[in-house]
Amino acid sequence: MNKGLGNLINKINEPRGHWLEKAIVSYQRSRQWPRKHTGFFNPSSCGKSTRLLYLDYAGLSTSSIDDRGLDYMDSGNWAHKQYASYFEGANILVAEELPIRIGPPDIPVPISGRTDAILRSPSGEEFLVDVKGTNAQKISTLKHPEIEVLTQWVLYSWIFMVPKGGILYVNRSVDPSPSRKVFDLENDDGSVIVSFQGQQVHKEECLLQNTVNRMLEVYNNYKASKIPPRCGKCILSCEQRTVCDRLDNKP
Repeated sequence: MNKGLGNLINKINEPRGHWLEKAIVSYQRSRQWPRKHTGFFNPSSCGKSTRLLYLDYAGLSTSSIDDRGLDYMDSGNWAHKQYASYFEGANILVAEELPIRIGPPDIPVPISGRTDAILRSPSGEEFLVDVKGTNAQKISTLKHPEIEVLTQWVLYSWIFMVPKGGILYVNRSVDPSPSRKVFDLENDDGSVIVSFQGQQVHKEECLLQNTVNRMLEVYNNYKASKIPPRCGKCILSCEQRTVCDRLDNKP
């Protein structure tokens, strides 16, 4: 890259504003991508295509999240802590932010992550909950949780052996109500049954097995230095497109 152009790009990317704002943004950016290969899958990434999952596992993913996006992500972390205090105050909290780091021979693939909370339902059963921050419009229109969210939940359900739980969507913006929406989930032998207000609204068949199979494919490909083919969804908005082009030796 031309040295003058490189300096210009670096100057453009420098945090702007008061020195305090610059310090905050610099810290936020220091915690972002690129990440290194750790040898473990993170459940939050396992709903992606095989190619994108490979990039995450291999530590090749990049991120183009802007400073506003970093603030939005951090507000999600605050939502988790806020609702953990609500769960504790309601006397339904069994455990929060349970870490997991497990792999062969206990399970077929290495997984490392942290679930949001395990609660105690009125019937006395353990209830594995995942808190997701979003906005009022999405809460109003969402028919069932996204496949990425269900994939993350079913992996934790499998590992912690808690077959029932839910996704709690919370409004983390200043939009008007609704402020929350809860979907009940049940791990039905690896398939996930989704219910809303007591009625089944969706079922993702064989989700656990399909996910583990995809993780195994990535795991074996990485060990064999074999890159999976593209996912076929290369659109201009895909932030990994440049990485894929480089891996495929495209200009």
